[in-house]
Amino acid sequence: MELSDAFDDIRPADPFPGRVDQEVLSVRMTDGRHLEGSLMRMGGMAFLQVRNPVPSLQPNVEGPISPDDVAGYSVLRTREEVAAERFERSRGEPVPGHFARTRDGYEARLDRLARAAAMETSTRRRQIEHQFDDVADEISLAQTKRKWILDCARWYRHSNEEPTKIDLSGGCMTTAMKYQRPRPQDFDPDPKIRRARVQVPDYVADDPLSTWNMIRTFRALGYNARGSVMGEVTYESADLLVDFPEGREKGRYSVTGRRGPSGTMVWNFLWDGNGTKTDDRRRFRSRQSDRFEQFRNILVYGTLMPEFSEKGRSAYRVDLLVDDPRPVFDWLEQHAGAAVSRKLARETSVGWHFAVVFGEETAAASFRECWSEDLATRAKVSARRKDLRNAPVP
Repeated sequence: MELSDAFDDIRPADPFPGRVDQEVLSVRMTDGRHLEGSLMRMGGMAFLQVRNPVPSLQPNVEGPISPDDVAGYSVLRTREEVAAERFERSRGEPVPGHFARTRDGYEARLDRLARAAAMETSTRRRQIEHQFDDVADEISLAQTKRKWILDCARWYRHSNEEPTKIDLSGGCMTTAMKYQRPRPQDFDPDPKIRRARVQVPDYVADDPLSTWNMIRTFRALGYNARGSVMGEVTYESADLLVDFPEGREKGRYSVTGRRGPSGTMVWNFLWDGNGTKTDDRRRFRSRQSDRFEQFRNILVYGTLMPEFSEKGRSAYRVDLLVDDPRPVFDWLEQHAGAAVSRKLARETSVGWHFAVVFGEETAAASFRECWSEDLATRAKVSARRKDLRNAPVP
C-alpha cells in the first residue's frame, strides 16, 4: 500500500463533493436544522460559516460536518457569483462623469476619482480608491504615481500651490520615495508610447544650463550626479546630489536649479553634510581643491565648459566681455548661422560674459577676428575689476 492510499483511509469523507470553498450553500441537517452559510475546508474537514440573525463581526462556524450529518443541500451562490458580489460591494456606487479611453480621458478620469475620494471618509473613500485602481490598472500606472495623484487631490483641498515631494511626504525621506510625478505619456492607452523614450524639447537641448545638459556635463566630467530623494528633476527645476569624481569624501553637494522669470536656469549649491567637526574639515578641504573650482564653473557654464565641448566632437569656444550682448546675437544670426553649437550670455560684475561654441574652425576664427577687442582675456577681466575698485563711491 502506498503512503497516499494510507492517508486516504484516515481522511474524513467530504460531505459536499464537487463543491469549492466560498460557495454559499443551503444545508438540511439530519437533526432537522436548516443552515445557510459559506463553505470552508480546513485540514480535510468541512465547515459552514453561518451568519448570525443579529449582525456581528464574526459569523458562527458549524462543523466539522460529516456526511452522516447532511440530509441534503443546494447551492445558493457559486464562488464566481460571490466574487462578483464582493467586487461590486467593494466599489460601491460608480462616481459619475464621462470617461473617454484616450490620454486626456484617462488623466481626467483619474483626477476626477482622486478628488472625489479626497472629499469622502472611511468606507466610501476606499470604494472610490478601488474605482481609481481599476482605471489605473488599464494603463499599468505605477503605484508611486497613483499615490502622487491621490495625495495631490487631498493637498489641493487646502492649498492652490503645486505640491512638492516634501509637501506630500512631510519631509520624511522614506515616505518621499513612495512618490513620483506622472508624465503626460503615462496616461496614454498605447503601451508602446508609455514605454518610449521621451524626446527632449529643443529649448531644453539648446540651453547649456538646462537640467538635461547640466546632468550630462557633470557625468561627462566624472561627477556622480543624480536626482535627490527629497526633490524632483524636471525641465523647469531640479534637485540634484553631486559627488566629486574622487568620491563623496572629497565632496558631496546638494545642487538646485530653477528657471527664473527671464527663462534662464539659475543654479545654486550647498554642502551636504551632518555638521560635525569632521564634516566641517572635509568641507573646508573640498573648497580648497581644484575640483571645487571646476564644480562651480560647471554650474555657471553647463555644456559650455571647455572640457565638455572637446569631448567626442570638434568644437571651438570663444569668450567675450561686452557691455551689451545684443550686437553679438545679431552678428551670430547674420554671419554664423548653423555653425553655432551653443551660446550663453550672463551678466557679471564686470560686464556681460558671452560664450559661444562653434562646430567649425573657420566660423570660430572669423568670430574671434571680428570681436578681437572684446575677447574675455584674464588681463581684461582683471583690468575691469581694478577700475571698479578704484571708482569713486557715489
